[in-house]
Amino acid sequence: MKQKVSKRSIDGLEMEEFSWKSHSETVKRFHEDIVVSNIKPEHMSMRAYLQLFRSSREHGLPAYARSLRKAYDERKDGMLIWRMGDKVVGWSWLQIHENEFFKEGAYGELNEIYIVSKWRGKGLGKIMMLHAFNWFRERRVSTIRVEVLASNKAAIRFYRKFGFRLDYMSLQTDLSKQYR
Repeated sequence: MKQKVSKRSIDGLEMEEFSWKSHSETVKRFHEDIVVSNIKPEHMSMRAYLQLFRSSREHGLPAYARSLRKAYDERKDGMLIWRMGDKVVGWSWLQIHENEFFKEGAYGELNEIYIVSKWRGKGLGKIMMLHAFNWFRERRVSTIRVEVLASNKAAIRFYRKFGFRLDYMSLQTDLSKQYR
């Protein structure tokens, strides 16, 4: 179901609920772009990495497609396609995770927010974030999390504009290069 976005938005921007039949291939391409533009493997060529990413049933695109399909079938998440006219310009996937350690008994997650590169820097991200905040508020969730790679400086700056701060950190080392 398509709906116009509020008058504060960019003229012509519409959002609609994700449909497996209509949007799954587009969203899988978006996810691939997120991964490929943020992960630069040192141990294999980008071509080999892409081939592995597209075929790995445990950790690659097939695993992502299964989780996307499961979420779509359960119909609990906010899964939205963003359009300008007939062009898909973005995608957002919002989730709620039950957790008794949070005051509401749950927290929200911005699982993915993606904007097609030529539409970045035009205010779409702000509209998508404000919509996400309202979606979570309607479900009485006030704690929102997002995971982002430390190397993705643009995304970090973007999320900080909306009040996100460092809360959890995951560190990594490569033992083949250290402590010999």
